[in-house]
Amino acid sequence: MHLGRPRNAVILHIMILMLTVPCLIAQAIDMAVVNHNLGTFGWRVDPMLFLETSGTRKPTGSWPQGVYDSEQFLFYWCIIATESYVDSAGIVQGKQTKKFLSLPDPSEYDAPWGLFEYRRDMPPLMTIDGYPEGDDFSGVIDISQSADIMSVLRLKAEPGLWITLKTYSFSNQNHDDYVINHMNIEYTRNWEYADDFPDIPAQSMENVYFSLAYLMQPSFAGMQEVTGHRWGGDAYDDWVDWESRVPTVDSGLDANRPDMILGYGWDGDDTDIAQLEPGGSYFNDTGDPSFLHDQKGQLLSYQFPGYTLLHADQSPTDPTDDPSQPHTIALSDVYNVWNSSYSGIGEYDFISSGAMQHPPDWEDPNNSHWSKSDLLHMGIGPYNFEEGEDIDIVWAIGVGGIPWDSTVTKGAEWLRWYRGEPGATFIDEAKRDYIHQGLDSLHKNLSHARWAWDRIRNSEPIPTPPRSPNLTVESMGDHVHLTWEDLSAVPDAVTGVPDLAGYRIYRKNYKALINFASAEFGLGHGYDLLAELGTDETSYDDYRAAPEGYPPSDKWYYYVTAVDDGTQNFAGLFPGQSLESSHYANRHSHAVVANLDSMTPAPNQLPGFIALSNNYPNPFNSTTLIKYGLNEPGDISLYVYDLNGRVVRTLARDSHLIGWGETYWDGTHDNGDIVAAGVYFCQLQVKSTTTSWTGTFRKTIKMVLIK
Repeated sequence: MHLGRPRNAVILHIMILMLTVPCLIAQAIDMAVVNHNLGTFGWRVDPMLFLETSGTRKPTGSWPQGVYDSEQFLFYWCIIATESYVDSAGIVQGKQTKKFLSLPDPSEYDAPWGLFEYRRDMPPLMTIDGYPEGDDFSGVIDISQSADIMSVLRLKAEPGLWITLKTYSFSNQNHDDYVINHMNIEYTRNWEYADDFPDIPAQSMENVYFSLAYLMQPSFAGMQEVTGHRWGGDAYDDWVDWESRVPTVDSGLDANRPDMILGYGWDGDDTDIAQLEPGGSYFNDTGDPSFLHDQKGQLLSYQFPGYTLLHADQSPTDPTDDPSQPHTIALSDVYNVWNSSYSGIGEYDFISSGAMQHPPDWEDPNNSHWSKSDLLHMGIGPYNFEEGEDIDIVWAIGVGGIPWDSTVTKGAEWLRWYRGEPGATFIDEAKRDYIHQGLDSLHKNLSHARWAWDRIRNSEPIPTPPRSPNLTVESMGDHVHLTWEDLSAVPDAVTGVPDLAGYRIYRKNYKALINFASAEFGLGHGYDLLAELGTDETSYDDYRAAPEGYPPSDKWYYYVTAVDDGTQNFAGLFPGQSLESSHYANRHSHAVVANLDSMTPAPNQLPGFIALSNNYPNPFNSTTLIKYGLNEPGDISLYVYDLNGRVVRTLARDSHLIGWGETYWDGTHDNGDIVAAGVYFCQLQVKSTTTSWTGTFRKTIKMVLIK
């Protein structure tokens, strides 16, 4: 749920927000999930140290975010490998690994155990033709934190380790392609959630290893294109490897760790794929050119997912970075991990082996079905713990790749060559080499992560763009009307000095997600820059018809960004650079239905309508404006109810109303007393005064009041 925008994490004022029932249901289902969703790289944090993919939940690591089926990370684990310890019964337990680490049922534990979310700013409020949209946020706002989003996961693990995993992400365009992970591991001898008493006898814990394991496949879309099913475990052309590289930017990490170990995945050629189109010759499917869609050739697997270790303590008594880590880099098939087999090699021995494996020659056709192709492990250790000691491990995960629009244009170039068209020169090798520029992109992105982690560990600021403005989008029949929050007086989050330079409006026709519908697949349709406006403009009327070449549709999607002037960004990688707010924060999923070529009236919700507007900027505004309207005459009453169904406040009564009315609620009873914090309901009751419909219509929206 929305908590408003407090200036800091301590001051809270009355904040009221309309929420539809489906939004609250979705929040209840996903309340233990944190989504890093402000950058080009979208990442989901589950309440566990492995990726939750049960049911219909998709993989994570979507890059670029907003493109359908662009997920890259099918599984991941943090594996704890212990050589030996004495359990509570006095039995010596030999080599073991623990990799399915998660929180128990919430009834079994209390804070500080759990998954928590912290943001620098509230998610923007959106109203799309009367529908409230936006993130249901129940975390903490802290404008002083380094990252735009931070999650904290605290859990216990056998045999007595307390783990705190913090993750950081940014909307800054130089830092929005990765997520930083900072894990602290403390040896306590306790892992039962019901208490903090030791669960094993007093003892040292020696030769403990930790493995960061990721299954990286370039794109969910490419796997499904090749295999036709959900997980693509038999997509034999997806490979993982690693190499040592010099970072592209200098940071304070360079003194101890001058090189970065870059683990990554990419798409090769699956020799089992024979034809791109009926009657065509064999084709090299590196990059997974689309062949199942009518519009063929778009490159679907052009991404390079990867991760790099940023820090690992020398020992529990020496927190300086150990540049010899990771101790092991090992490759395996995901099913070997799932079944704990490793082809006869024990899991502990596998992680602690000290091997630095590479795959065989991926261009050799004899290796195209090599079974150890998709899961890369970084084993870190060994560590010897005494009770109460702890270590820190830090790594960054992200994705790089060629620009999305070039997957259409370059795919079309290659398709012309494949079909033998005169003058076409973008051959298989050129396609492969072009896609492999994505590795350089990943290298740059994770180098920036090194720089950012150095700033975080030293409590130094990272420049941040303006926050995303609240947004209202309304269909007006012959045009779409946009209004947004005035950010001209809002100070820079780091320096406290206002630095707004203007706003940008982006628009997409047909579907909110790119490549979601087959009718627009492969045509290169994304969000287009519609207008650039000054600091004093907070509304826009869009009368433009769909751009030429777009499929016919009356569905429209928008978002608005704020741009700063760069004067406050002097401490960044590129001093003086202008920064733009998130391209994802106020995108909406409900279509605005409007035919911009005609005067067709915009559809209203018959017979009654409730909308929320101008409920910002909290904490300066302790009231909320509620608009209501009818497009046919009726008698209306507007009430606020509590959870027990009692009327708290009568807000409005209008007879024979047509059109719009409005009123405010300031969080008080009819008698003027301030109501308690909690959940309330605003109900519009409409009684017919015409013959076109009969009876009484009721529409109810939930409100959350927070003090």
